[in-house]
Amino acid sequence: NVIYQLERLPLMAAVTIHGAVLYTGYLAVYLINGWLEQGSGPILVFSAVFVVGYLFIWALIYAVTRRRTKRLNGLLQKRNQA
Repeated sequence: NVIYQLERLPLMAAVTIHGAVLYTGYLAVYLINGWLEQGSGPILVFSAVFVVGYLFIWALIYAVTRRRTKRLNGLLQKRNQA
């Protein structure tokens, strides 16, 4: 979460770094614990599922946050005009 608080870092760079760190951590844990078979096939399937899931969840959270921010900004504008 700290990565998103760095204002100089572009949003897509922060998303890429965050996703890469999560992916690496999950992949390592899955391989070490034997939850994922070693080999290119299982790793490719895991990677595809991870990327799709990560992007879906990130887009959902982004949309909700953007909607709430827009609503709050509208309320502030009404308050300032009064």
